[in-house]
Order: sequence, then C-alpha cells, then structure tokens
Amino acid sequence: MGRWRRRLPRALRGDLHLLETIRDTLPEALIVGDSTQLVYAGNTAFAAATPGSYFNSATGFGTLGYGLPAAVGARLAGDRPVVALSGDGGLQFTLGELASAAEARVPVVLMLHDNKGYGEIKSCMIAQNVPPLGVDILTPDLGTIAAACGWRVEPLRSLAELPALLRRGVGADGPTMILFGDALREEAQSAAGL
Repeated sequence: MGRWRRRLPRALRGDLHLLETIRDTLPEALIVGDSTQLVYAGNTAFAAATPGSYFNSATGFGTLGYGLPAAVGARLAGDRPVVALSGDGGLQFTLGELASAAEARVPVVLMLHDNKGYGEIKSCMIAQNVPPLGVDILTPDLGTIAAACGWRVEPLRSLAELPALLRRGVGADGPTMILFGDALREEAQSAAGL
C-alpha cells in the first residue's frame, strides 16, 4: 500500500477496497453511482479499469436517485455488464425503477448499502458536532420490495462472497440486488488496513 493511501481515513480505504473488488472482479463493467458513501470515496481516489467506465452524480451538488435509472439505461444501451451503487436513502427516490428493470429483464446489478437513512450526511453532521436532524429516515425493507418486483436479492454477508455474487448477477437473465450494511464496510476497512 502506498504511503499516500495509508494516510487516507480508514473508512475511505475500506470503500476503495470494495470498489477495487468490483473492478477487479468485473474489469469490463461500467460502474454507475448514486450519491452514496462508496461513490464519494471513489470520486476521491478510485482508478477505474478503463476511462469512462465509472460515472456518477455525486458531485457535492448531485441528485439522489440517479444511480439505478442511469445504470439501467447504460445496460440497455450496450453489452457491457453494469453495476449500480446506491444507498437506501437514494434508492427511495426512484423505487419505480425496480419494477421497470424487472419488467424489461435488464441484467443490471445493484449494490445497495442499507444504513437505515442518510448515513453519509449523518456522519458529516456528527463530525462537525451538529446534532443529526432529518437523516434517520423511515427505511422500508428494500430487499423485500425488490423481490416483490421480480429482482433476485442476494444478501452480502462477507467480503469474500462479493466476487461470486457479482459474477452471478451479471450472468442472470434479470436484475440482481446485492444488499449490504455497515458491517460489510467495516470488514472492508479491516481488509484495506493490511
């Protein structure tokens, strides 16, 4: 690990490790991001496999909900595998896209970070000694909603499972949600600290 990388915050190193696992498993894939913690990390220091294979709306002034519809469009427009990155808060802006992707049998993979709210905003508020307000939102069971729409839903319990789940997802005949929480991010942080 380079010296510059060791100086990055632990959470950022872990998120980069997750992104690199996606890239290394599916180097031909497009990685499309919403405004979410993984994507913010990627915008800081992620090296995509090829130019133009990583894009998102997380500009600091981007919109929530962009990731899934952009990923579906990218997959319909081309033959490359597509992995969308979204958080539970962002996905709630475009829940209807779950049904659209299933109806069209779009073989897109959605990696959904479920942290029960707006985790990125909450962590920034706490870091600035601002009492969290409006960030602990009602979060429905998005895996159940996706399954009801016809998605395959795969809980990601361990970082070691990710490559197989990604390969299975891009090879499916319809959409796949890979659902993970903060425990997986913590595991990635430990793995990235080696």
